[in-house]
Amino acid sequence: MARTIGHHRPKSSPRGDYRAMCDYCGIIWPRSKLRLDGAGRLVCKDEGPGLDYVTLQERDAVSRERIGREGNREAMGTNAESQVDI
Repeated sequence: MARTIGHHRPKSSPRGDYRAMCDYCGIIWPRSKLRLDGAGRLVCKDEGPGLDYVTLQERDAVSRERIGREGNREAMGTNAESQVDI
């Protein structure tokens, strides 16, 4: 009978931790080492911050909102000044 190597949980991992795969690189990690990105996919630490489609859209919406608010302030400021000068 051949010996097999079992998959033992390291003592440093949290209790109930299981193995999961990174959705981008396909490497199997303990679930505690993976995080969810904006699209709800599991990402390992090797993938870095990652700019998936959902995260890019969120950042784009925030920047458009910020530009819109700043544009409104400038427009209101120029209108207010021109009304005072008249």
